[in-house]
Amino acid sequence: MSLEDVPPQEWASTLERFGREHRAWLATVEHLASDGTQDIYLREAPLAGVFAEPQARGVAVRIDLAAAASPGSSSVRIPDPVAVRLERDRDAPAAALEIDDSHGGRTCLRFRVNPPLDMLDGLAPGEL
Repeated sequence: MSLEDVPPQEWASTLERFGREHRAWLATVEHLASDGTQDIYLREAPLAGVFAEPQARGVAVRIDLAAAASPGSSSVRIPDPVAVRLERDRDAPAAALEIDDSHGGRTCLRFRVNPPLDMLDGLAPGEL
């Protein structure tokens, strides 16, 4: 696995594509703060999407997950991202997304399993 930096001008398209390719995959989102504390926002919830949102001072990143315990959804918002990276393995979709914020924290989105591309049919559960 290798980490690939995404240039800021490509954040919106890369995040939108990442969210579309991984829609409904079971994702865990965790945050590691600059002081070393770790929070898990959601564990193994279906991914609904990942978006770059314009804001007054640049861009924010929003990760939407369908909350497993409720019929609604939850969003994790990273208001001041400074770096976006994809963790990839050859011949497979990106295995993880890392976003560094201006406060020295890092938010990571990881999946329970990362199958090879030829094993995917392009349909999320419930779309059949």
